[in-house]
Parts: sequence; C-alpha cells; structure tokens
Amino acid sequence: SAEKGGQAGQTPADAPPAQGRRLNDKELEEAFVKIKALQDGLLSASANMRQTKSNPLLKKPLVSEGTVLLKKPNLLRMEMKRPEHTITVVDGKVMWVYRPDAKEAQKYVLSEQLMANQAVKFFSSSMNVSLEELGKKFKVEMFEDVGVYVLDLAPSSGMAAKFLSKIRFYFREGSPLPFRHEIIGKKGNLTVM
Repeated sequence: SAEKGGQAGQTPADAPPAQGRRLNDKELEEAFVKIKALQDGLLSASANMRQTKSNPLLKKPLVSEGTVLLKKPNLLRMEMKRPEHTITVVDGKVMWVYRPDAKEAQKYVLSEQLMANQAVKFFSSSMNVSLEELGKKFKVEMFEDVGVYVLDLAPSSGMAAKFLSKIRFYFREGSPLPFRHEIIGKKGNLTVM
C-alpha cells in the first residue's frame, strides 16, 4: 500500500472488508461518479509502494518495497529496491524488466503475455476506474465507513476466476487514487500493496 497499515493475512478470502456498510446500486454509481470526476484531471501519479505476499506454503510473508509512477493512458515505471532490485517500464505495448545487479533485461510484448498484460491493466485501472468496464468481468460491490470506500471485485468468469477470489481497492473520501490494493487468491494467498 502507499501507506503502512494492516498486516497481510488478516482478510479471509470470502469475508467482507473491514469497512462497514455495503452501498446500494445507486450509491455505488454515485461513488464511481465522484471518483471518476476526481480522476478526470489526473494525468500521472507516483507513490512509494510496499507489497506483502502471504501464502499458506510460506513460513513468513515476502515483502517488497519500491516506487511506482503511472501516467495515462497506460504508462508505468516501477522500481523495486528490495528484496531484489528491479526496474519495470511499460510503454503500453512492451514491458521491460531490468535487473541492474545481473545487468539483464527481459522484454515482454503485452499482446503475447496474458499475465503481464493483466498486471499492466490492473495498475492503469487505478487511474481510470470505470464501473461499466469492471462490471463486464467482476461482481462489483462497494463498502463505506468513516470516509473510506472499499471497491470489492469478485471475478465472474475467465482466467481470473480460476485463481482469484477478490480484488479490493481502498479509497479515501475525496482522493482520486486508492491507497491500498488487496489481491486475494483461491488457495489462501494474499498480496497487499
């Protein structure tokens, strides 16, 4: 997450988010209109990032830290400092992953790499939230409590539904970008950014 908070593994896969009241359909649409209005003038964003991956097979969570820079429509630069130094750059068509310590780079053509393409779409969706687009692939719910909105996405079909239980975006009232993401897997794995 862009801020420290919460420990990985505290959110069971099928539990509702900690934030309280589920919004009805009209309130959900109104919340999206507010977020969209805040995002309209947003061209780029950067943040310090901490990613924690938990898995029942691991004795302790894997923690990565770095920075991320996003620019509309789908440009990305992410530099992870630990545990391994990597720099990932996406120009919308190609993703490069550079490992300075090994002096090695890998090239992924997004149209040929499903997982890389989905990862880029995931990051760029943070700056371009669309209820209509999300509704095509996910069951969309939103919860609200004390100025925090939690967008709760359950994959409805396809490849994502085989591996994911939920994706959650946490927004503060009046903020165009989420301050936390959670990716909850089918087999008890959890990634928190």
